[in-house]
Amino acid sequence: LKEIRVRVSDETHRWFHALAQADGETGEARLRRLIAADVDREMQRHKALSNILAAPQARLVP
Repeated sequence: LKEIRVRVSDETHRWFHALAQADGETGEARLRRLIAADVDREMQRHKALSNILAAPQARLVP
């Protein structure tokens, strides 16, 4: 596993942990879940972009 460190304001930190706890998660588990979801979303977006760019130009122009 790799570690990622970020700096956030005290208020953001308190809210993040309070929201995680309200949902029955630890702050660390919530952060891992959110990062994984964001990476998956970005990978899909880039995959779609790659597919569009790889398409023949005739298909892109109506």
